[in-house]
Amino acid sequence: MSGPVLAPSPVDSGVLGIIASRADNASMAIAAALEEALPLVHEDPDRAVMDGLELVRIDEPHVEMSTPWRSFDRLPRAIIVCSRHRGNTGRVLTTHCVGNVGAAALGGAPRTLARAPPWLHRALLAGLPAHAPPDYRVCSQATHHGPPPTIVPHLSVELGSDARPSAAPPAAPAPAASLARFPLT
Repeated sequence: MSGPVLAPSPVDSGVLGIIASRADNASMAIAAALEEALPLVHEDPDRAVMDGLELVRIDEPHVEMSTPWRSFDRLPRAIIVCSRHRGNTGRVLTTHCVGNVGAAALGGAPRTLARAPPWLHRALLAGLPAHAPPDYRVCSQATHHGPPPTIVPHLSVELGSDARPSAAPPAAPAPAASLARFPLT
C-alpha cells in the first residue's frame, strides 16, 4: 500500500480516530463508505475497529463535543471528524484544521486553535482529487469552527453542496477511499 506515513506521537496509541455524528447525514454517509472500503470489525453499534483505525459514532453534533478523544478506547494519534460542509461553495470536498481565530459562532471556543495534524491534512488534500466525483471541487479551508482544542490533533473532512442535504451524498466515498489508502499499521 502506498501513500503518506502518519507520524506517531510517543504518547498515543498509534490509532487514527474517526468520528461520525448521527446528527449529520454526510458524516454518517462517510462512515458507511468507510465500512465498505475497509475491513472494519464492529465491536458494538457505535464502534468499528481494525489495526490502526477506530471509527466511532456519536449522537451529538460534532461541533459541540468537548472531549472527542474520550470517544475512543485508546488515545488516538489524530482525530478526523467527518462532516457536512455548509456554505455557498457549490459541490465541494474540503478539509481543515479546527478552531476559531475570532468568535465561536459554529462551536468550539473563541480565539482558540486546536493542535493540527499537518501530515493528515496534506494526505487528505492529496488523496481526495483522485476519488472526487467529476462535479466536485477539492479544497482546504481556513479553520473556522469547533470542537474546542484537545490533547489530540484533529481536523475535519467535509463534503457538501448548495443543494439540500441528501440521505446518501454522492461524494461520501471519496474521503473513505482516500483514508483507505493510508498505511495504518
